[in-house]
Amino acid sequence: MVKITRNMDITPKSEPIKQVSEQTSRKFSWSRLCITLVIVILTAGVIGGSVWYLMDQANNINKKTIDDLQSQLNKITDEQKKTNEETAEEDATDEIVYKNTDYGFEITFPEGWEKYKVNKKSPSAEEDGSVLAYYYVGLPTSDKSWEEPGMNSGYWSLFALSIYTKDQWNTMSDQEGPKPSLVAQKGNYVIGWMSAQAGPTDAASQASAVQSIIDTIKFTN
Repeated sequence: MVKITRNMDITPKSEPIKQVSEQTSRKFSWSRLCITLVIVILTAGVIGGSVWYLMDQANNINKKTIDDLQSQLNKITDEQKKTNEETAEEDATDEIVYKNTDYGFEITFPEGWEKYKVNKKSPSAEEDGSVLAYYYVGLPTSDKSWEEPGMNSGYWSLFALSIYTKDQWNTMSDQEGPKPSLVAQKGNYVIGWMSAQAGPTDAASQASAVQSIIDTIKFTN
Protein backbone atom coordinates (compact mmCIF):
# COMPACT_ATOMS: atom_id res chain seq x y z
CA MET A 1 0.00 0.00 0.00
CA VAL A 2 1.43 3.14 -1.08
CA LYS A 3 0.94 6.22 1.16
CA ILE A 4 0.62 9.41 -0.74
CA THR A 5 1.61 12.50 1.15
CA ARG A 6 0.53 15.99 -0.13
CA ASN A 7 2.80 18.88 0.29
CA MET A 8 0.84 21.62 1.97
CA ASP A 9 2.00 25.24 1.94
CA ILE A 10 1.73 26.44 5.48
CA THR A 11 3.36 29.85 4.80
CA PRO A 12 0.96 32.59 5.95
CA LYS A 13 -0.66 34.61 3.25
CA SER A 14 0.89 38.06 2.97
CA GLU A 15 -1.82 39.71 0.88
CA PRO A 16 -4.12 40.74 3.77
CA ILE A 17 -1.17 42.26 5.63
CA LYS A 18 -0.18 44.23 2.56
CA GLN A 19 -3.71 45.55 2.15
CA VAL A 20 -3.88 46.63 5.79
CA SER A 21 -0.50 48.35 5.44
CA GLU A 22 -1.64 50.24 2.36
CA GLN A 23 -4.87 51.32 4.08
CA THR A 24 -2.94 52.49 7.12
CA SER A 25 -0.49 54.38 4.92
CA ARG A 26 -3.27 56.07 3.06
CA LYS A 27 -5.03 57.02 6.30
CA PHE A 28 -1.80 58.41 7.74
CA SER A 29 -1.05 60.51 4.64
CA TRP A 30 -4.45 62.24 4.73
CA SER A 31 -4.06 63.07 8.42
CA ARG A 32 -0.63 64.49 7.78
CA LEU A 33 -1.90 66.56 4.89
CA CYS A 34 -4.72 68.00 7.01
CA ILE A 35 -2.33 68.85 9.80
CA THR A 36 0.06 70.47 7.35
CA LEU A 37 -2.74 72.56 5.84
CA VAL A 38 -3.86 73.68 9.29
CA ILE A 39 -0.30 74.68 10.16
CA VAL A 40 0.11 76.54 6.89
CA ILE A 41 -3.19 78.39 7.39
CA LEU A 42 -2.33 79.30 10.96
CA THR A 43 1.15 80.42 9.93
CA ALA A 44 -0.26 82.52 7.10
CA GLY A 45 -2.76 84.04 9.51
CA VAL A 46 -0.05 84.91 12.01
CA ILE A 47 2.21 86.37 9.30
CA GLY A 48 -0.66 88.28 7.71
CA GLY A 49 -1.76 89.63 11.07
CA SER A 50 1.79 90.65 11.92
CA VAL A 51 2.21 92.39 8.57
CA TRP A 52 -1.12 94.21 8.98
CA TYR A 53 -0.17 95.25 12.52
CA LEU A 54 3.22 96.53 11.41
CA MET A 55 1.69 98.42 8.47
CA ASP A 56 -0.97 99.90 10.74
CA GLN A 57 1.71 100.98 13.21
CA ALA A 58 3.77 102.46 10.39
CA ASN A 59 0.74 104.38 9.12
CA ASN A 60 0.05 105.67 12.62
CA ILE A 61 3.69 106.72 13.00
CA ASN A 62 3.64 108.43 9.59
CA LYS A 63 0.38 110.20 10.41
CA LYS A 64 1.77 111.35 13.75
CA THR A 65 4.99 112.52 12.06
CA ILE A 66 3.02 114.46 9.43
CA ASP A 67 0.79 116.00 12.10
CA ASP A 68 3.85 117.02 14.12
CA LEU A 69 5.51 118.54 11.06
CA GLN A 70 2.32 120.40 10.13
CA SER A 71 2.00 121.67 13.69
CA GLN A 72 5.62 122.89 13.66
CA LEU A 73 5.08 124.52 10.24
CA ASN A 74 1.95 126.29 11.47
CA LYS A 75 3.83 127.47 14.55
CA ILE A 76 6.71 128.80 12.43
CA THR A 77 4.25 130.51 10.07
CA ASP A 78 2.40 132.14 12.97
CA GLU A 79 5.67 133.31 14.53
CA GLN A 80 6.86 134.72 11.20
CA LYS A 81 3.55 136.51 10.70
CA LYS A 82 3.75 137.96 14.19
CA THR A 83 7.35 139.06 13.57
CA ASN A 84 6.37 140.72 10.28
CA GLU A 85 3.50 142.54 11.98
CA GLU A 86 5.77 143.73 14.78
CA THR A 87 8.39 144.84 12.24
CA ALA A 88 5.74 146.70 10.26
CA GLU A 89 4.55 148.41 13.44
CA GLU A 90 8.11 149.37 14.34
CA ASP A 91 8.69 150.69 10.82
CA ALA A 92 5.46 152.65 10.99
CA THR A 93 6.50 154.04 14.36
CA ASP A 94 9.91 155.05 12.97
CA GLU A 95 8.39 156.94 10.03
CA ILE A 96 8.87 160.69 9.99
CA VAL A 97 5.53 162.11 8.90
CA TYR A 98 4.41 165.72 8.56
CA LYS A 99 0.63 166.15 8.65
CA ASN A 100 -0.95 169.33 7.35
CA THR A 101 -4.28 170.10 9.00
CA ASP A 102 -5.06 173.17 6.86
CA TYR A 103 -5.56 171.23 3.63
CA GLY A 104 -5.43 167.62 4.79
CA PHE A 105 -2.24 166.23 3.28
CA GLU A 106 0.88 164.55 4.62
CA ILE A 107 4.55 164.12 3.74
CA THR A 108 6.72 161.13 4.73
CA PHE A 109 10.41 161.85 5.19
CA PRO A 110 13.30 159.34 5.12
CA GLU A 111 15.76 158.62 7.89
CA GLY A 112 18.00 161.58 8.52
CA TRP A 113 15.19 164.13 8.15
CA GLU A 114 14.24 164.19 11.83
CA LYS A 115 15.11 167.92 12.07
CA TYR A 116 13.02 169.00 9.10
CA LYS A 117 10.94 172.17 9.25
CA VAL A 118 7.91 173.19 7.21
CA ASN A 119 7.31 176.93 7.08
CA LYS A 120 4.04 178.30 5.76
CA LYS A 121 4.05 181.48 3.71
CA SER A 122 0.98 183.40 2.61
CA PRO A 123 0.83 184.70 -0.97
CA SER A 124 1.88 188.26 -1.60
CA ALA A 125 -0.59 191.03 -2.42
CA GLU A 126 0.25 190.63 -6.10
CA GLU A 127 -0.52 186.89 -5.91
CA ASP A 128 -3.71 187.33 -3.90
CA GLY A 129 -6.36 185.10 -5.41
CA SER A 130 -3.96 183.14 -7.60
CA VAL A 131 -2.70 180.70 -4.94
CA LEU A 132 -3.85 179.70 -1.46
CA ALA A 133 -0.55 179.12 0.36
CA TYR A 134 3.09 178.09 0.12
CA TYR A 135 4.92 175.56 2.31
CA TYR A 136 8.72 175.61 2.33
CA VAL A 137 10.36 172.35 3.46
CA GLY A 138 13.84 172.75 4.92
CA LEU A 139 16.73 171.02 6.66
CA PRO A 140 19.63 172.34 8.76
CA THR A 141 22.75 173.38 6.86
CA SER A 142 26.33 173.49 8.04
CA ASP A 143 26.98 176.43 5.74
CA LYS A 144 27.21 179.35 8.18
CA SER A 145 27.06 181.88 5.37
CA TRP A 146 23.67 180.70 4.13
CA GLU A 147 20.67 182.91 4.81
CA GLU A 148 17.21 182.48 3.36
CA PRO A 149 14.20 184.73 3.97
CA GLY A 150 11.26 182.87 5.40
CA MET A 151 13.38 180.04 6.81
CA ASN A 152 14.73 179.52 10.29
CA SER A 153 18.31 180.53 10.93
CA GLY A 154 20.66 177.73 9.90
CA TYR A 155 18.05 176.14 7.62
CA TRP A 156 17.54 176.09 3.87
CA SER A 157 14.48 175.07 1.86
CA LEU A 158 14.97 172.08 -0.45
CA PHE A 159 11.57 172.43 -2.11
CA ALA A 160 8.34 174.38 -1.85
CA LEU A 161 4.74 173.20 -2.09
CA SER A 162 2.01 175.47 -3.41
CA ILE A 163 -1.69 174.91 -2.73
CA TYR A 164 -4.31 175.88 -5.30
CA THR A 165 -7.97 175.52 -5.98
CA LYS A 166 -8.74 173.77 -9.24
CA ASP A 167 -9.62 177.07 -10.93
CA GLN A 168 -6.41 178.69 -9.70
CA TRP A 169 -4.38 175.73 -10.94
CA ASN A 170 -5.98 175.86 -14.39
CA THR A 171 -5.37 179.61 -14.62
CA MET A 172 -1.75 179.25 -13.54
CA SER A 173 -1.16 176.40 -15.99
CA ASP A 174 -2.13 178.66 -18.90
CA GLN A 175 0.41 181.32 -17.96
CA GLU A 176 3.90 181.69 -19.39
CA GLY A 177 7.07 181.06 -17.41
CA PRO A 178 8.19 178.44 -14.88
CA LYS A 179 5.34 176.55 -13.30
CA PRO A 180 5.12 174.07 -10.41
CA SER A 181 4.68 170.40 -11.17
CA LEU A 182 1.53 168.57 -10.13
CA VAL A 183 1.88 166.47 -6.98
CA ALA A 184 -1.65 165.54 -5.93
CA GLN A 185 -5.23 166.69 -6.19
CA LYS A 186 -8.40 165.90 -4.34
CA GLY A 187 -11.74 167.61 -4.30
CA ASN A 188 -11.16 171.31 -4.95
CA TYR A 189 -7.51 171.31 -3.84
CA VAL A 190 -4.36 170.83 -5.96
CA ILE A 191 -0.78 170.54 -4.69
CA GLY A 192 2.15 171.63 -6.85
CA TRP A 193 5.87 171.66 -6.11
CA MET A 194 9.10 173.30 -7.21
CA SER A 195 12.66 172.46 -6.22
CA ALA A 196 15.09 175.02 -4.84
CA GLN A 197 16.97 177.04 -7.44
CA ALA A 198 20.01 177.54 -5.20
CA GLY A 199 21.38 176.08 -2.00
CA PRO A 200 24.22 176.04 0.52
CA THR A 201 27.50 174.19 0.07
CA ASP A 202 26.11 170.95 1.52
CA ALA A 203 22.94 171.06 -0.60
CA ALA A 204 23.86 168.20 -2.96
CA SER A 205 24.03 165.55 -0.22
CA GLN A 206 20.56 166.47 1.06
CA ALA A 207 18.75 167.20 -2.19
CA SER A 208 19.09 163.67 -3.57
CA ALA A 209 16.10 162.46 -1.52
CA VAL A 210 13.69 165.19 -2.64
CA GLN A 211 11.98 163.29 -5.47
CA SER A 212 11.31 160.25 -3.29
CA ILE A 213 9.80 162.57 -0.66
CA ILE A 214 7.57 164.24 -3.25
CA ASP A 215 6.28 160.79 -4.22
CA THR A 216 4.97 160.25 -0.65
CA ILE A 217 2.82 163.41 -0.58
CA LYS A 218 -0.89 162.58 -0.49
CA PHE A 219 -4.22 163.88 0.73
CA THR A 220 -5.50 162.10 3.81
CA ASN A 221 -9.04 163.48 4.08
